[in-house]
Amino acid sequence: MKLNLKKLRKERGWTIDRLAAASGLSRGYISQLETGKRLPGPKTLTQLSEIFGVEPSDMLLSREATTTSIPIEGVVGALHQGDQVNYDFKSKPLREMIARPDVLEGKNVEALSVFGSHFAPYYEDCGILFYGAKKRLNPEGFLGRICVLGDASGKTWVKIVRLGETPKTFHLISLNPGAVPMFDVQLNWCAPVMLYLPPDLARRL
Repeated sequence: MKLNLKKLRKERGWTIDRLAAASGLSRGYISQLETGKRLPGPKTLTQLSEIFGVEPSDMLLSREATTTSIPIEGVVGALHQGDQVNYDFKSKPLREMIARPDVLEGKNVEALSVFGSHFAPYYEDCGILFYGAKKRLNPEGFLGRICVLGDASGKTWVKIVRLGETPKTFHLISLNPGAVPMFDVQLNWCAPVMLYLPPDLARRL
């Protein structure tokens, strides 16, 4: 998913330096936005659309490109489930498809849909989490990162991983400060969250 940024900038005869001065964004960051190496947050997307006098949706190039899709495997953040992933949800259709962002082209990933405000302000309702489809047996390489995790009881979670007190266990920390941490949990697999798209950038198919 790339932005229409370079086209809009050139139509105005602006250099990257001039856009950087107008937006307060760094030259390097703007260059990465134009090449699709970085994705803007909602505030940056709105700011840029206001500078060029267009709607935020008009900043996206994804509809003009051939799109590959990724199935949404489940939801996370639903009422009474919090950090636990629900694969059998009733409120949204299973196997809904999401357009693959350009920055994940060629990568083997899966997707989850965020439901509700449990993860606010980090993740919004209807945002999309992309995580590695290759499940790692040893989570130690992802300590301190947000991951999708499968525990020994068969449940799946979205948590920050910390090293446990007892051998081969891990502490699982929620992004929600009101949630109780899970201590000394045995894990079957771990997959790092690779990208989050807020709802206004996530294109459902």
